[in-house]
Amino acid sequence: MAFDLYPLQTIESKKQYYAKAIPEKWLTVFTHDAKTPWAYVEKDELERWWPGSVDAGEGARATLFIKIVYFLPRFPMQSRITGTTMPVLEFALEPNESIISEAGELSWMGNSIQMTTHTQFGGGGGLFGVLKRVAGGGSIFMTEYRAIGAAGELAFATKLPGHIVPVEVSAGHEYLIHRHGFLCGTPQIQIGLGFQQSLGAGIFGGSGFVLQRVSGQGTFWLELSGELVMRDLQPGETLRVHPGHVGAFQASVSFNITTSLASKI
Repeated sequence: MAFDLYPLQTIESKKQYYAKAIPEKWLTVFTHDAKTPWAYVEKDELERWWPGSVDAGEGARATLFIKIVYFLPRFPMQSRITGTTMPVLEFALEPNESIISEAGELSWMGNSIQMTTHTQFGGGGGLFGVLKRVAGGGSIFMTEYRAIGAAGELAFATKLPGHIVPVEVSAGHEYLIHRHGFLCGTPQIQIGLGFQQSLGAGIFGGSGFVLQRVSGQGTFWLELSGELVMRDLQPGETLRVHPGHVGAFQASVSFNITTSLASKI
């Protein structure tokens, strides 16, 4: 089920739903519970949610609720991450669903998948959009993989031992990622230059330290080498990190680079 692919998103969605369902006495349908097909949701003294009692005569309201549920926005396309040391991201695309990535990222695909390479994907609207993506460490051309006529499979694998992480993006929830972190994304994802600072060619090459900005609407998959450590910074909290270990962070985080004091030997 799609719920299992995005557990944190599912938990947050349930919190938002129950915040209204409990005080407003919404009749909730439990599609995978044979004993309790529908009920009012109640919260106990430990802040846990439980199905309460309901009269059988309220089945008509339950039927109405089911019809409303089917018109809610559906979850992202089916995907799964397999493997441990060298994980692989696999998609099961329905007809006309698509994924974009930089050229050369593909591992394998089914017969129904059609490849289209263009400069306009990934936020490359016009020459300026392409230049922003290239300045951020991206490629000039992006490739779209679309299922045509039938469902199809698609896969991307990491190049180094590490992790693949799905990240949700929307207005006000943009991310800065390291220049080679973008593995693939849904069609409305945009890639551009997020941060650039020259630290000398001997450290990060001629372009200096560069971060990509990922914006738009949808999901992108982040490729990170090595182990993954996530930190939730509190307001006003500062964390000093070596630039080589910066994988990704929300665009709302203030970020700058300073040189450390040199020690004498």
